[in-house]
Amino acid sequence: MNIKASIIINSCNKKILLENTLDSLIKQNIFINQYEVIVCEYGTYDNTLDILSKYKHQLNIKYLYQGNLNLKISIDRNIAIHTASGEICIFIQSGMILEKDFIKNHILSHQDSDKNVIIGYTYSQNKNLNMLFEYENNIPNIKNYSSYLNNQRDILYSTLGDELNDWPAPWVVFDTCNVSAKHKFLLSVGGFDNNYENFFESDIDLGINLYKNGGIFKLERNLIGIESTDFNPKKEIMDYKLFDNNRLEKIKYLHKKYHLNEILLLYNFSLFELNNILMKNNSLNKKASYDLLLTDMDGTLLYSDKTISNITVNCINIAKKNGKRIVIATGRDIWFIKDFLKKSKLKLDIIALNGAQIFDENGEIIWESIIKMDNIKEIIAKIDFDQVIVQFYTKKKIYINNPKYLDTILEGFAMYKYNDSSRIDEGKTLYYNSFFNNSEIITNIDELLINKVPIYKIEILTTNRSILSKLKENLSLIFGITVTSSYINNIEITNENINKGRALTELTERIGVRKNKVIAVGDSFNDLDMIRESGLGVAVANAHKDIIKEANYITIANSLDGVAHIIEKFMI
Repeated sequence: MNIKASIIINSCNKKILLENTLDSLIKQNIFINQYEVIVCEYGTYDNTLDILSKYKHQLNIKYLYQGNLNLKISIDRNIAIHTASGEICIFIQSGMILEKDFIKNHILSHQDSDKNVIIGYTYSQNKNLNMLFEYENNIPNIKNYSSYLNNQRDILYSTLGDELNDWPAPWVVFDTCNVSAKHKFLLSVGGFDNNYENFFESDIDLGINLYKNGGIFKLERNLIGIESTDFNPKKEIMDYKLFDNNRLEKIKYLHKKYHLNEILLLYNFSLFELNNILMKNNSLNKKASYDLLLTDMDGTLLYSDKTISNITVNCINIAKKNGKRIVIATGRDIWFIKDFLKKSKLKLDIIALNGAQIFDENGEIIWESIIKMDNIKEIIAKIDFDQVIVQFYTKKKIYINNPKYLDTILEGFAMYKYNDSSRIDEGKTLYYNSFFNNSEIITNIDELLINKVPIYKIEILTTNRSILSKLKENLSLIFGITVTSSYINNIEITNENINKGRALTELTERIGVRKNKVIAVGDSFNDLDMIRESGLGVAVANAHKDIIKEANYITIANSLDGVAHIIEKFMI
């Protein structure tokens, strides 16, 4: 009789757990000569062969051992695929307890297609495994022990449903713990990629490979297994991100290999967040066209070192040649923006200081709004200038205070950036130069009031969250101003109803572009108004979670040229 299934077991220093799996394999409702068991041992020292010898008359066992931990982890699994005799390969983990129809149901699930990728229903227990066997000497009835068990993926299934092929990225649930595919299908795609450091990463690679080659992903709830490992599904599944080591390089490798842009989203989102993000993106009208794009700078258009990639510059220039308009919309001052545009050889319209100023692409101001003097008095009265750094943005320069506890404030920023006490002095110098080099120190804040200096924006900076939180709460009580933040360590104040959304309205009215033809891209709270006002509100993948929730579309991270991706997709 032909072997119908090869059971491939991943095992690593799990001798005792392996016995539980082998015991459940003996009790399967299928003839012993219809399946084989291939044990892939990786770096073990617990004499697994002694265990396997006890089952040699009860199971058809093949044993593959890789003792060299320097070898790639998937070598033995690829050898298992090549040496397998079964029509299908079923992958499980050592320690899994399988219901008695497990193998038979896996075989049946492949009868309608040679390209089925079957995902079984795997429970994880939260109690001692032996408790399940004190009451009966057989595979437990799952329903009777539901209080001891949970399914790792129920959060996903309850949200997206059981029809995996309707998911944008069904491959996120492919891991070699209760999955199966036809032997010939696995061979045709080349098996596992050996360029990964752990099983889970190579599993996802194979899942994508099968998907790209026409794999039909199916969830079969009757293929029940029980994992022996404690598991917290909300924490570990929902928060799990691929490639903890060298993540960016590995994700770029995966993207280059399979040419799926959604892979790049894995730099910021977990596997189990990815499908929800993609479903949001896929809900858009794909035929919509856009004429104007507003982009934030820090955390959006720029890399962390405040530079812009050649890829993004090229996309901007191509869009402009096609008659599209690209606008910088930032909380930054006009001097910083002009210097950036000069270095980048770009000529763009500008929204500066969170919408308090609008400039045309020649740098000429076309609209502005200053904070009322009475409001400035109220703001100044609420600030303890010894505890925080305060910058006042005017038409000609930035004024800055010299706080009594400046050294402590700078030390806080240094630790925020480096989280390394040995780099405090380096960080303090960096931030001192950042805050003070382009600003004029003002010792008497009242001079601004006496001289009635027009102020467009006030920015308050500190890493002391308690001070910042209380101050923001108090400032929000002042009638006639707008209070926001561009990142976690600042407060930004402009005139009443002045924000990037208002600036978007002012600009579109002047140039004759309808709002439904506008894209706005950002990452933080000072971007929220323009995201809401635009026809297509976009958050970069590294944006604050509340901005991601509000956005219509999620692009890839700023470090992966998310703005360029949007321009290519919707404007070129």
